[in-house]
Amino acid sequence: MKKHPFICLIFTIFCLIIMNSLYAIPAVAEERKHTLDDSNKFASFLDPFIHEKMKEKKIPGAAFVMVKDGKVFYAKGYGYGDLEKKKPVRVDQTLFRVASISKLVTATAAMQLVEQGKVDLHANVNQYLKQIKLPQYDNQPITLHHLLTHTSGLDDSREMVNVSNSKEALPPGEITQSFIHPPVRPPGKMVSYSNTGIEIVGRIITDVTGVPFAQYVKKQIFTPLQMKNSTFIQDFPEHDKENLALGYRLIQGKNVPQPFSCIQGGAYGSMMATPLDLASFMIAHLQGGKVNGKRILQQQTVNRMHLQHFTPDPRMPGMAYGFFTEMKNGRRALFHEGKIAEATSILYLIPEENVGFFFIYNRNFMDEPGRPLTQEVKDVLMDRYFLDIENVLALAQPLLYQPKLDSSKFAGTYRATLYSAHSMEKIAALFFQVRLKENQRGALESKGVFKKFPVLVPVKSGLFKMLGKDQQIVFKENQQGKVEYFYVEGDTISYERIPWYETDLFHFSLLGWFIVIFLISTWGIAVYVWRWIAKKPGKFLVLLSGLIGLFNILFLVGIFVWLLRPMMSEFWGALSFGVPWELKLTSMIPLITGSLSIAVISKAIQLPHGTWSMKIFRSYYLTVAWSGLGFVLFTWYWNLVWLSY
Repeated sequence: MKKHPFICLIFTIFCLIIMNSLYAIPAVAEERKHTLDDSNKFASFLDPFIHEKMKEKKIPGAAFVMVKDGKVFYAKGYGYGDLEKKKPVRVDQTLFRVASISKLVTATAAMQLVEQGKVDLHANVNQYLKQIKLPQYDNQPITLHHLLTHTSGLDDSREMVNVSNSKEALPPGEITQSFIHPPVRPPGKMVSYSNTGIEIVGRIITDVTGVPFAQYVKKQIFTPLQMKNSTFIQDFPEHDKENLALGYRLIQGKNVPQPFSCIQGGAYGSMMATPLDLASFMIAHLQGGKVNGKRILQQQTVNRMHLQHFTPDPRMPGMAYGFFTEMKNGRRALFHEGKIAEATSILYLIPEENVGFFFIYNRNFMDEPGRPLTQEVKDVLMDRYFLDIENVLALAQPLLYQPKLDSSKFAGTYRATLYSAHSMEKIAALFFQVRLKENQRGALESKGVFKKFPVLVPVKSGLFKMLGKDQQIVFKENQQGKVEYFYVEGDTISYERIPWYETDLFHFSLLGWFIVIFLISTWGIAVYVWRWIAKKPGKFLVLLSGLIGLFNILFLVGIFVWLLRPMMSEFWGALSFGVPWELKLTSMIPLITGSLSIAVISKAIQLPHGTWSMKIFRSYYLTVAWSGLGFVLFTWYWNLVWLSY
């Protein structure tokens, strides 16, 4: 009985808090209720925000363009395209490298062929390819549908993607067989971003039409949309280079201009355009394929392209053709991001509002503190202009008060699909894993070396929401009810569940064992040299064991210097021009130490079993040698040994 007044007090306070929140929500919604009817008011909001963020992040130049109801609503350049020459960014003149936003143009061109009946979305693409053929996974053919939804299952690599100058590069849409690796999973299983897949789409366009890809796109898309400054050709005239925005990296607090990174092919990412050119492209997609009386697609084809064509779960936004989709503040958005060494960009469409925007800046996103500015601009615009009362109420729902669901079966280690299984880049798989663990409330908490998610709160079976974010995660189970992977709303990749022997924890533990053994063994070299100087007989096995340790330590140093460090700090990684000669030499070391290990084992097993000291030395030699052989297998698994990649 004594507890009742206290319980009543707590209940009263709780009710007051809830009532206060409900009364406050309309006020918040009212404060955020702004309309896109005055470009001057829009400028007074957006310009200071972008200027402040550019100053904070030390971004040299940027451009923004928004379209609404079939017209350019607002367009503005910020900062400089060339810092040294003080060339300001002009939305109608400055050329930017739009990177993967090129894929939207390629997808649009492919849908033209579908519309004309020249290509079937669900037919084996090998019937359209004349110069190359795609390998199959368990005899399951890859279709254009798979390529346009990034579900082909093809392995994707950045090896040999760059060339020193544009004259050496393969033209866009002319990918060769040497760039195509076998698929690593069945087509149609999960989303996994693929530059190779979209380059193959470019090849299909070239082979089916008989016209070079860049020429076809210029005639069928750029010309009718009056995108006069747009091109996929990297070897462009000198007078156009004067208008090209330089790309910058932030080095020791200063913006340093970077050389033009020329890529092989380019249907997936070589396009250059002015921001206003992209405005025409957005209008075409928002106006049913027609701009200024010129049509590039029929209305029904545009509608078909924008429909969702793949999702791991009906409750989750997935992939349209070419576009990624997400639900943002209650509205379905179609978007694509572009990231290249020289620029970072986003193209974002909200069809139900007949609004779209394109934002780009000439900075490598890897140098940005915090979230990319593209995401910050998207969020601030969506929260200011497209946040209604019903969206606020939805976001305010106390998710932790949902009935507790059993989340234990979703716990485990998951690996991002953003790595190449057939090249040295496979090692990246170690650094993009996340471990999920159920907490006492039934939510999932995550840990990882480089990847971590907010707390994941269960909404329904297999469906989670990120705490504090308007973003969902869905887990996909196979027919046996076993969890195979999860997908984050709007992401370009999936996270596949892996067994314990593929986890970073297991492999880093193995690596730790090898390092300790090899470091200990290096003392043998010093002992052998000391005994040689003292003119005392030395044990040759001590020297061999020491060499195994020393060479393998040097191998690890070489892998860090010539593979891992560039992979983490350079956009294209270490292999973009092929495997460098330093890395090739380094990759031969495990074969040498493996041979030495076999020699040590053959000698060590012949040693007598006499004294305890002899037994200890014998065990020591065998431990080092077997570790050396184990290290060969370890490095072979990660494609780090010559002949394994």
